[in-house]
Amino acid sequence: MTLLPRASIECVAGPQRGRIVRVDVEPFSIGRSEDNALVLPKPSVPEHMAILARGADRRWRIQVVDPSSSVRIGGTETRDGFLRDGDLVEIAGSSWRLREGASAAPHAAGAGRKLSKRLLWPAVVGAAVVALAVGVWVGARFKAQPAAPADPAGLKAQGMNLIKDREWGKALEVLGAVLTEGGPDPEAQILVAQVESEIRNKRLWEEARLLREREGFKEALAVLEQIPAASAYAPEAATLRKEIRKNITARHRSEARARMERKEWAEARQAARSSLQWEPRDSEGLQLIREIDRREKLARTAGRPARKPAREKGSETPAWVEPYLAGDQLTVRTLLGKDLEGKADESKTLRAKEVLGWLEAIEGALREGNSLAKAGKIPEASSHWEKAVSLERGLALRGQSRPVAELGKRLADESARLGQESFAQKAYPAALQQWLGALRHVPEHEAARQGLARLRKIAQNLYEEAYRLEGADRKAALRKYEEVLRIVPEEDEFHRKAKERLEAAGR
Repeated sequence: MTLLPRASIECVAGPQRGRIVRVDVEPFSIGRSEDNALVLPKPSVPEHMAILARGADRRWRIQVVDPSSSVRIGGTETRDGFLRDGDLVEIAGSSWRLREGASAAPHAAGAGRKLSKRLLWPAVVGAAVVALAVGVWVGARFKAQPAAPADPAGLKAQGMNLIKDREWGKALEVLGAVLTEGGPDPEAQILVAQVESEIRNKRLWEEARLLREREGFKEALAVLEQIPAASAYAPEAATLRKEIRKNITARHRSEARARMERKEWAEARQAARSSLQWEPRDSEGLQLIREIDRREKLARTAGRPARKPAREKGSETPAWVEPYLAGDQLTVRTLLGKDLEGKADESKTLRAKEVLGWLEAIEGALREGNSLAKAGKIPEASSHWEKAVSLERGLALRGQSRPVAELGKRLADESARLGQESFAQKAYPAALQQWLGALRHVPEHEAARQGLARLRKIAQNLYEEAYRLEGADRKAALRKYEEVLRIVPEEDEFHRKAKERLEAAGR
């Protein structure tokens, strides 16, 4: 067992918070077993989990020896990594900070090694005698000399350097000495307030990291919102916030896939749209929505009648069609009822049965959608309304009935509104799909057409930028061409041009 230069690790978060352990032997083993240098008495911790040692290059290295375990350094999961003075490593749900040299705790508690009483008491008595002798000598030497006055400017400069190094505790001590020795100092008071604020921000950041590890994503985001943009921890908070948003997006996508497999189309679509709220540029989420739409369409097609009850070309228009288009359901059912009662024309009877089956399916979808809309569940209602519109298309009429036409207008308005929201968030691929959906219901929908025109203008600017960049930064140019493909329809001129440039580049 080799003695190492003075170093220690301090638990800053977790069940053993505040515990300090000296790292003065090699290998410094970590685990649940009592023979480890650092004992973690937790059932889930392996008996021998990891080893901390200093390599030939004098750098500290932590290696996980248990095949089922890992640690986190700076938030990154690893099984083998290097540590520097002040780095945080997360081990079994607790955060430990490495300190070495002058910053190591001089009186850190050993882990598992106990000094015998025979050696301990002489050491304590000897230390006390030495301390007493030094105290007497210092008192005699400087008794008649007045204390040197403190230099406030020098102390403030020292405090500012400590702030740059994020040594908050030491900075607070130095700045406190400025106020104690030199009296009121507005600049020092501002610096003290800044340090106290950063100490709080550091605690918030560490709390958010622990919440994220426990999958309390929304709680972690709420904690991160309390860290101001001017804080020294703002970059770390921004990185952590981005990672958490990705975690939430992945969770919504997983839920959407599970509901899609259970054929819960409205719920699956809502979960997929929720993922886009956290990551508006998430192409995987957009593909998932298209997959849900495709599977739902296949499921609906499988449940339709074997043949369409529409009139054939050149045949006489059935009597029930005009009342149906006008929304007169009573007259429609009366006329179809007569066809059912008529025994002379068997083909009319069969056709009347088919039409009634389709009409009942359409009315059922309308009722369910309207009921959900009254309850404020617009996305779920939209799914049933879409079904009603799709079923009526199967009748192959020369137009839409009045109720379904009004419904199509409502669906188009809702899709256009969602497109405006996505556009405002710069989620252009999502806006494209929503505006195209509005035009499928109402081909002349003005708001959707204006939205597509705005997207086309953005695509034109991107294409021109990419063309200019081809000579200087080819990779950036290709990325812009790919973005053009995502924000305009395939039939658009700039979509075609961007695709040609990518194909020429072998993409």
